Amino acid sequence: MTQLTEALYRHLDSPNPIFDAHTLFELATEELQDRRDGQPVAPITGSPGGHAPAAEEVSRV
Repeated sequence: MTQLTEALYRHLDSPNPIFDAHTLFELATEELQDRRDGQPVAPITGSPGGHAPAAEEVSRV
């Protein structure tokens, strides 16, 4: 995660950073700070409850 954050920081200083690179940098920095503070890291699943929807839930959408 630290390497990703450093790479994003260097990329922001380039002549043509990718769209939304600043937001990605802020999110990565926030994640690193949370990890340093000892806060639990939520799994990345795309659902607010922390779990992926079951197949039948997806098919109903």
